[in-house]
Amino acid sequence: MNDLINSFLEEANELIIDLEDSLLTLEETPNDKDAVHRVFRVMHTLKGSGGMFGFNAVSDFTHHLESIYYKIRSGELIVTKEILTLTLKSVDLLKELLKSPDKIPDNVQLNYTSLVNEIKSVSSGKKKEETKEPIVQTEAKEEIPNGIATYYIHFEPNAEILQNGTNPLYLIDELTALGSSYVIVNTQKIPEIDELKIDDCYVSWEIILATKAEVGDIMDVFIFVEDESNIDIQKLSSFNLLQYPEFENAIKDFEEKKLLINTLQLQSLGKKLIKENPPVEEDQTINSEEEQIIEKKPEPIKEAVAPQEKKQKEPKVQQAAPPRPSKVTNSFSTIRVSSQKIETLMNLVSEMVTSQARLNLLAEDIKRPELSDAVESLEKLTRQLRDNAFEISLIPIESMLTRFKRLIRDLSAEVKKEVHFTVEGTDTELDKTIIENLSDPLLHLFRNALDHGIEDRETRKKNGKPEIGNIKLKAFYSGTNVYIQIIDDGGGINPEVIRKKAIQKGLIAEDDILSKNAIIDLITLPGFSTADTITGISGRGVGMDVVKRNIQKIQGELLIDSTLNVGTTFTLKLPLTLSIIDGLIVNIDKTPYIIPIPVINKIRPVSHTEITKAFNNTMIIDSEQIPFIYLRQRFNVDSKAPDKEMVIVVNYENQRMGIIIDNVEKQAQVVVKSIGKQFHQHDIISGASIMGNGQVALVLDTNKIINSIDKTKNSTKNIAL
Repeated sequence: MNDLINSFLEEANELIIDLEDSLLTLEETPNDKDAVHRVFRVMHTLKGSGGMFGFNAVSDFTHHLESIYYKIRSGELIVTKEILTLTLKSVDLLKELLKSPDKIPDNVQLNYTSLVNEIKSVSSGKKKEETKEPIVQTEAKEEIPNGIATYYIHFEPNAEILQNGTNPLYLIDELTALGSSYVIVNTQKIPEIDELKIDDCYVSWEIILATKAEVGDIMDVFIFVEDESNIDIQKLSSFNLLQYPEFENAIKDFEEKKLLINTLQLQSLGKKLIKENPPVEEDQTINSEEEQIIEKKPEPIKEAVAPQEKKQKEPKVQQAAPPRPSKVTNSFSTIRVSSQKIETLMNLVSEMVTSQARLNLLAEDIKRPELSDAVESLEKLTRQLRDNAFEISLIPIESMLTRFKRLIRDLSAEVKKEVHFTVEGTDTELDKTIIENLSDPLLHLFRNALDHGIEDRETRKKNGKPEIGNIKLKAFYSGTNVYIQIIDDGGGINPEVIRKKAIQKGLIAEDDILSKNAIIDLITLPGFSTADTITGISGRGVGMDVVKRNIQKIQGELLIDSTLNVGTTFTLKLPLTLSIIDGLIVNIDKTPYIIPIPVINKIRPVSHTEITKAFNNTMIIDSEQIPFIYLRQRFNVDSKAPDKEMVIVVNYENQRMGIIIDNVEKQAQVVVKSIGKQFHQHDIISGASIMGNGQVALVLDTNKIINSIDKTKNSTKNIAL
């Protein structure tokens, strides 16, 4: 049972994300009927699934909430900013309710009651004055005797419904059990016997139902087939029309002529019958023969529906069951797999890559052509398997967007700044681990852009800018990296303000000469903030340094480019994955180490004498003075160094640094594993990899190496070798 509940919670969280996304879409395009349909469908699914798995509070709350969107779908209400704000607040409550299946948590009870009352108030509000669609709106003011109303239901399942394990007759039985009914089976689509597929469904149903049940209860019958069926539910009257023989005869007339039921005609007839002969107080039922499904042999259609009648009916059918958006349709070609299984697959593939490397070494030693050919073929297959497994572990950046859209919406309202948020490259994919570690840094960058970047309306107007600010998220591939940019058209960063603040804090001296980029980079130092006022959004001095540190943890870089009164761009340079990297294998006293190839700028030979005579741990390489770290001394290697060593120049953000090693062995694609606690004192090690010969090679973290040099520079000490 726990597995089923966990599956429900996973699906519910995905539905919540879809719900938020659809609500934010509605805020931009209030007339988007597809978005309204998605919102209603998600709520309806949460209501049904929540009740099934014991989350009664979720089921009850969404039951109240979906009433608003049923009225929006039917045209009785229109989408407003107030309704969307109320719904987004309700989404936040649903997230809390999903944490507690047994009861409503005490800390949200007051909010639950308040929101339910607000939802009821909105749901019972005034209808919009005009509507284009021929729906039954005048009936809302009528008193409902005995709570019975009459509905028209059109149910047309897709052809594969039987193959999916669902018998539509069971659904019809469940529906007719809700009250009195008249059921018509449409068999016109049944093909000739030689074209008939025994597993396909060719029939559809039209049902007139008089019931005390609510619309939500009727829809619950179709909850598991609504996405693969054409379902139309229309309210004909707030009275039981099936108690009138004239009404029943009108239905029979449609049936005998093999015409689709004209709901407008039935509504008009119902009003006339009620006016001439007010309904009795007691419930009436129709003959049992009429409650059964009436099956007839297929016959040619004798008479077509009048053009004007067809036009009136078709829009309602399309609105009740619009085509599913492409985003949801794609789900039919996917399966749900736990992340643990993906991690297991990646680990097995990693072991296979390691074994393949060992096999390559054996083939080189044995030197048999047949073995070499077999190993080469196996290596190609291993590479393909590795690449496919790697792609499976990637997640599109789009998975984070809903949270950011919601954040910008709420914060822009809080700071009273209107902002237009756009995205580009949402299909760009990253490793799941990187995605998980990106959320907090990106959230802070968006907060910073809204609070410090985007100006208020008056300031923007004064500077000749549009009153509405712009924030853009842009993602793209470049080589073996993914770049994510947060771009705003705000006031930009003033280097002079940064410089003065840095001098006040003692971070730099007044006579220090720094480039514009170097000055701007000072905002990433711990505790640095230029905000004069502390707000609930930012300005607490614990932001940009944390952003930079979190990005460094995933082997990324943070680049900042800003122009005063034009805007700021924060660029995150990230690796595609942390598990498999292209590395350069180097040696120090015959011990292998790995340096990621994407960070390497150049490799040059250097004499040991030149290293020992270097001043302040810097040397001239290609006419450029570059600081370096000597790994022999960093790792306390006592053996004699070779006369000729190698310096590997690596890049990080706007800096370069040299790493001196004994010699370069080869380039290889390696699988990176996490390291144990015994290596935590070595802060420049990010992981380890098992080589083909069984040796363990440590992966050097070049970002941390450069930071270790920066720290010693800031403390005016030489690098300790």
